[in-house]
Amino acid sequence: MTELYYYPSGEDWRVAMAMQLHDQMRRGVWNDDCEEIEGILLGYSPAENAWWRAHRHSLTSG
Repeated sequence: MTELYYYPSGEDWRVAMAMQLHDQMRRGVWNDDCEEIEGILLGYSPAENAWWRAHRHSLTSG
């Protein structure tokens, strides 16, 4: 699988973090903390991340 990342100058640290998260996901290690970090890396606000977390849990708790 090939992954292509685009990032502004000076934001290459985001790619390293994203690659680590995606490696964890492929190994089946994923939790709310990983989800939160991914949201931050993608530029979502804390409020947007909180909404997504609540929404995702409502989908899986029924």
